[in-house]
Amino acid sequence: KFKLSQPQNMDNLVEKVNESLYKALDHYWNAPLDCSLIAMLLDPCCKSMKKLDSWERDKAIDLLREKYDLLSIRNESITNLVNVEQNEPFFNNVW
Repeated sequence: KFKLSQPQNMDNLVEKVNESLYKALDHYWNAPLDCSLIAMLLDPCCKSMKKLDSWERDKAIDLLREKYDLLSIRNESITNLVNVEQNEPFFNNVW
């Protein structure tokens, strides 16, 4: 309970509020750093990424390249599998 007749301690109030807000943001919107960096890189509003250090920008670009390469390899594997199935006589008879 607060006693309104007595003044409250307002020392470091801004810092306490900032800390509480930061903890709440971190708790409710705790996204993995890698996902956040890639999302920031792909977001047109954040293209310049001025708030990041150069190593963070480089990491975001490297992460995006890794994801792209992984998806390219998967797509290539699926395409090769489909081509093999289409050329197999067994599969032609089944369908």
